[in-house]
Amino acid sequence: MEDSLFGSKELYEVAIKTTYPIEINGVKFEKGETIARFDKIQLASYDQVKRIISANGGFDNRARVIWETTREVNLSFTQGVFSQIQFAIMNNARLLKIDNNLIHVPKRETVESKEDGTVEFTQLPCNTEPIFIYNQYGRKVSGTFNGKIFTPETLEPFTYYELDYYYDYSNGGSVATIGKNLTNGFLRFEGKTRLKDDKTGHEITGLIVIPKLKLVSSLSMILGKNASPIVPTLKAVGYPDGVKGSERVMEIYFLNDDVDSDIQ
Repeated sequence: MEDSLFGSKELYEVAIKTTYPIEINGVKFEKGETIARFDKIQLASYDQVKRIISANGGFDNRARVIWETTREVNLSFTQGVFSQIQFAIMNNARLLKIDNNLIHVPKRETVESKEDGTVEFTQLPCNTEPIFIYNQYGRKVSGTFNGKIFTPETLEPFTYYELDYYYDYSNGGSVATIGKNLTNGFLRFEGKTRLKDDKTGHEITGLIVIPKLKLVSSLSMILGKNASPIVPTLKAVGYPDGVKGSERVMEIYFLNDDVDSDIQ
């Protein structure tokens, strides 16, 4: 059985915190430290999943005792602007920093041969990856290399060639690996929302805490000239936390004031 708790477009100051030491993109985080903040959330929703068990008996085998427990809370929100770490968290993708390793970057270009018939590449081709050269008729061309200079077997001055190759990029970067989880453990979710009294119009702050959050996101991207900008969605599940009999999945604190209002 599922009951909708609420949907909110006013979710703000969201923080994802560690519950154990973790390293992301070369940065080491301590237990309880914030690894990502989200302040440009476009849409957020929470759904409570309950489990109802009954003890039946007697006439018509009617329910005599009923136990109702919250199994989990499904969390989902989207953010249009994101950092590398936020992207990794929203897709539960392992993020590693690249310092010394070379990155093979694909390149495709069209160049004109020189007066002597040789062809000069814009970048130095990587010798561990395949290199394909086509003449103006689309036929593959063979020859010899000397650094960036390629000498075709048949020299044809001022002829266009299409080059398809890789070059080594050495200035570092980061890599998000889809399929390798950023974390297999639990994280902590904290966020705020604004609630308004229908009768008085008085606004108050709601503080939302999920102490045991599991990332379950999967990557979905649509790219193209007419496609909408990438808007990743964080999907996660909050699980019960605490000793037996005192478990809680999510806590929502209703403050008496709007603590973040400009007017106090």
